Amino acid sequence: MIILYIILAVLFFLIVWLLFAPLIIYVDSGEGLYYVKIPLLIKLRFVIDDGQYVLRFRIFFIPFDVKTGKKKITEKDDRKERKRRKKKHRINKILKVIPAFLKFLPGLFRTSRIKKMIINFDTGDYTINARLVPVLAILSRKNISLNVNYSDINTIHLIIQNRLFNIVRLGVSLFLKIIRA
Repeated sequence: MIILYIILAVLFFLIVWLLFAPLIIYVDSGEGLYYVKIPLLIKLRFVIDDGQYVLRFRIFFIPFDVKTGKKKITEKDDRKERKRRKKKHRINKILKVIPAFLKFLPGLFRTSRIKKMIINFDTGDYTINARLVPVLAILSRKNISLNVNYSDINTIHLIIQNRLFNIVRLGVSLFLKIIRA
Protein backbone atom coordinates (compact mmCIF):
# COMPACT_ATOMS: atom_id res chain seq x y z
CA MET A 1 0.00 0.00 0.00
CA ILE A 2 2.86 2.35 0.79
CA ILE A 3 4.39 1.68 -2.63
CA LEU A 4 1.11 2.71 -4.27
CA TYR A 5 1.10 5.98 -2.33
CA ILE A 6 4.70 6.64 -3.34
CA ILE A 7 3.92 5.98 -7.02
CA LEU A 8 0.84 8.24 -6.86
CA ALA A 9 2.86 10.99 -5.15
CA VAL A 10 5.59 10.79 -7.81
CA LEU A 11 2.99 10.93 -10.60
CA PHE A 12 1.29 13.90 -8.92
CA PHE A 13 4.57 15.81 -8.65
CA LEU A 14 5.43 15.01 -12.27
CA ILE A 15 2.07 16.37 -13.46
CA VAL A 16 2.46 19.50 -11.33
CA TRP A 17 6.02 19.97 -12.62
CA LEU A 18 4.82 19.47 -16.20
CA LEU A 19 2.14 22.14 -15.78
CA PHE A 20 4.19 24.75 -13.94
CA ALA A 21 7.71 24.22 -15.27
CA PRO A 22 8.85 26.68 -17.91
CA LEU A 23 8.30 25.68 -21.53
CA ILE A 24 11.27 27.10 -23.43
CA ILE A 25 11.33 27.65 -27.19
CA TYR A 26 14.84 28.24 -28.50
CA VAL A 27 15.61 29.36 -32.06
CA ASP A 28 19.13 30.18 -33.27
CA SER A 29 19.38 30.38 -37.05
CA GLY A 30 23.07 31.29 -36.97
CA GLU A 31 24.05 28.05 -35.21
CA GLY A 32 21.20 25.97 -36.65
CA LEU A 33 19.71 25.12 -33.24
CA TYR A 34 15.94 24.76 -32.91
CA TYR A 35 14.37 23.13 -29.87
CA VAL A 36 11.51 23.10 -27.38
CA LYS A 37 12.12 21.88 -23.86
CA ILE A 38 10.63 21.51 -20.42
CA PRO A 39 13.64 21.31 -18.10
CA LEU A 40 14.36 17.87 -16.59
CA LEU A 41 11.51 16.23 -18.53
CA ILE A 42 11.35 16.72 -22.29
CA LYS A 43 13.54 18.17 -25.00
CA LEU A 44 12.58 18.16 -28.69
CA ARG A 45 15.28 19.20 -31.17
CA PHE A 46 14.89 19.74 -34.90
CA VAL A 47 18.07 18.81 -36.78
CA ILE A 48 19.00 18.49 -40.44
CA ASP A 49 21.28 15.46 -40.74
CA ASP A 50 22.66 14.38 -44.14
CA GLY A 51 19.89 16.22 -45.98
CA GLN A 52 17.22 14.47 -43.91
CA TYR A 53 15.09 16.09 -41.23
CA VAL A 54 15.48 14.49 -37.81
CA LEU A 55 13.43 15.08 -34.67
CA ARG A 56 15.47 14.23 -31.60
CA PHE A 57 13.50 13.64 -28.42
CA ARG A 58 14.90 13.33 -24.95
CA ILE A 59 12.35 12.19 -22.38
CA PHE A 60 13.71 11.63 -18.85
CA PHE A 61 17.27 11.51 -20.22
CA ILE A 62 16.35 8.75 -22.72
CA PRO A 63 17.11 9.85 -26.31
CA PHE A 64 14.91 9.00 -29.31
CA ASP A 65 15.42 9.87 -32.99
CA VAL A 66 12.62 10.17 -35.55
CA LYS A 67 13.71 10.59 -39.15
CA THR A 68 11.17 12.34 -41.33
CA GLY A 69 12.49 11.52 -44.78
CA LYS A 70 10.43 11.25 -47.93
CA LYS A 71 9.01 7.81 -48.61
CA LYS A 72 8.51 6.34 -52.06
CA ILE A 73 4.92 6.67 -53.30
CA THR A 74 3.42 3.88 -55.36
CA GLU A 75 0.69 4.47 -57.96
CA LYS A 76 -1.95 2.95 -55.69
CA ASP A 77 -0.99 5.28 -52.83
CA ASP A 78 -0.95 8.20 -55.27
CA ARG A 79 -4.54 7.48 -56.38
CA LYS A 80 -5.70 7.22 -52.78
CA GLU A 81 -4.01 10.53 -51.99
CA ARG A 82 -5.77 12.27 -54.89
CA LYS A 83 -9.15 10.97 -53.74
CA ARG A 84 -8.42 12.12 -50.22
CA ARG A 85 -7.53 15.62 -51.40
CA LYS A 86 -10.81 15.94 -53.27
CA LYS A 87 -12.91 15.55 -50.15
CA LYS A 88 -14.28 18.95 -49.21
CA HIS A 89 -15.38 18.12 -45.69
CA ARG A 90 -11.78 18.24 -44.49
CA ILE A 91 -11.43 21.79 -45.76
CA ASN A 92 -14.64 22.77 -43.97
CA LYS A 93 -13.31 21.33 -40.70
CA ILE A 94 -10.07 23.27 -41.09
CA LEU A 95 -11.96 26.49 -41.86
CA LYS A 96 -13.97 26.06 -38.65
CA VAL A 97 -10.80 25.69 -36.56
CA ILE A 98 -8.97 28.73 -37.99
CA PRO A 99 -11.11 31.43 -36.26
CA ALA A 100 -10.73 29.63 -32.93
CA PHE A 101 -6.96 29.43 -33.41
CA LEU A 102 -6.83 33.14 -34.30
CA LYS A 103 -8.62 33.89 -31.03
CA PHE A 104 -6.09 31.69 -29.21
CA LEU A 105 -2.97 33.42 -30.60
CA PRO A 106 -3.26 36.81 -28.82
CA GLY A 107 -3.67 35.08 -25.47
CA LEU A 108 -0.70 32.87 -26.23
CA PHE A 109 1.43 35.92 -27.05
CA ARG A 110 0.24 37.66 -23.86
CA THR A 111 1.28 34.77 -21.62
CA SER A 112 4.67 34.23 -23.31
CA ARG A 113 7.79 36.06 -22.22
CA ILE A 114 10.66 36.90 -24.52
CA LYS A 115 13.79 36.08 -22.54
CA LYS A 116 16.19 37.02 -25.32
CA MET A 117 15.82 38.20 -28.90
CA ILE A 118 18.73 39.19 -31.12
CA ILE A 119 18.02 39.92 -34.77
CA ASN A 120 20.92 40.66 -37.13
CA PHE A 121 20.02 41.46 -40.69
CA ASP A 122 21.31 43.12 -43.81
CA THR A 123 19.03 44.77 -46.36
CA GLY A 124 21.67 44.66 -49.08
CA ASP A 125 21.67 48.46 -49.48
CA TYR A 126 24.25 50.49 -47.52
CA THR A 127 22.14 53.67 -47.35
CA ILE A 128 19.08 51.88 -45.99
CA ASN A 129 21.26 50.04 -43.47
CA ALA A 130 22.76 53.35 -42.33
CA ARG A 131 19.29 54.87 -41.91
CA LEU A 132 18.06 51.85 -39.93
CA VAL A 133 20.89 51.90 -37.36
CA PRO A 134 19.50 54.77 -35.17
CA VAL A 135 15.90 53.51 -35.48
CA LEU A 136 16.86 50.02 -34.36
CA ALA A 137 19.01 51.42 -31.56
CA ILE A 138 15.92 53.19 -30.20
CA LEU A 139 13.77 50.05 -30.52
CA SER A 140 16.30 47.82 -28.76
CA ARG A 141 15.61 46.96 -25.12
CA LYS A 142 17.29 45.08 -22.30
CA ASN A 143 16.41 41.64 -23.70
CA ILE A 144 15.65 42.66 -27.31
CA SER A 145 18.52 43.59 -29.60
CA LEU A 146 17.95 44.64 -33.22
CA ASN A 147 21.11 45.06 -35.28
CA VAL A 148 22.00 45.90 -38.86
CA ASN A 149 25.18 44.47 -40.35
CA TYR A 150 26.91 45.11 -43.63
CA SER A 151 28.08 41.56 -44.33
CA ASP A 152 24.99 39.85 -45.84
CA ILE A 153 24.31 37.84 -42.67
CA ASN A 154 20.72 37.39 -41.52
CA THR A 155 20.31 35.61 -38.17
CA ILE A 156 17.81 35.41 -35.36
CA HIS A 157 18.45 34.24 -31.81
CA LEU A 158 15.21 33.87 -29.87
CA ILE A 159 14.34 32.40 -26.47
CA ILE A 160 10.66 32.42 -25.51
CA GLN A 161 9.32 31.09 -22.23
CA ASN A 162 5.78 30.09 -21.30
CA ARG A 163 4.12 27.63 -18.96
CA LEU A 164 2.02 24.69 -20.09
CA PHE A 165 -0.55 25.64 -17.45
CA ASN A 166 -1.12 28.99 -19.19
CA ILE A 167 -1.57 27.31 -22.56
CA VAL A 168 -4.03 24.75 -21.16
CA ARG A 169 -5.96 27.48 -19.32
CA LEU A 170 -6.25 29.53 -22.52
CA GLY A 171 -7.41 26.49 -24.47
CA VAL A 172 -10.06 25.56 -21.89
CA SER A 173 -11.39 29.12 -21.63
CA LEU A 174 -11.57 29.44 -25.42
CA PHE A 175 -13.32 26.05 -25.64
CA LEU A 176 -15.89 27.13 -23.04
CA LYS A 177 -16.50 30.41 -24.90
CA ILE A 178 -17.08 28.52 -28.15
CA ILE A 179 -19.52 26.12 -26.46
CA ARG A 180 -21.52 28.96 -24.85
CA ALA A 181 -21.82 30.84 -28.14
